Amino acid sequence: MVEIIKAQSREEIDAVFDGEAPHLHPDEFWETRLFEKRILIAKHKGKSIGLLSYTIWWGNTPFLELVHVQDGFQRQGIAKKLLKEAAIEIQSKTFKTLISSCETFNNDSHLFHKATGFEQLKTLKLPHGEEQFYSISLEKLI
Repeated sequence: MVEIIKAQSREEIDAVFDGEAPHLHPDEFWETRLFEKRILIAKHKGKSIGLLSYTIWWGNTPFLELVHVQDGFQRQGIAKKLLKEAAIEIQSKTFKTLISSCETFNNDSHLFHKATGFEQLKTLKLPHGEEQFYSISLEKLI
């Protein structure tokens, strides 16, 4: 059984990534999301195996920043469970829609967005490369 909890420490986050969170997200990113209480952790038998983080852009637009599930636990509905818990939390703050994105070459992420009902929006050329944006009504996730 998988339990979804709020992240309490950097150690829980690092454990999802087998010891250290990726460097493309600096320490300040993780510390800010921990302070804001916007990181959910999936645990299996007490072990951190998945993570979801989100933020609120411009004070009115929830944005899904990162979903990661360890290799041995993928394709078991854990990311969908994290997403549902996040949607419940975000909707409780009176928001209606969730925005997300992924790099255009990330086929797994595109499949996840489509499988969970996200609608494709525009692609933007950003400094790090092209990013495909998506949107979904929170009601569809709950």
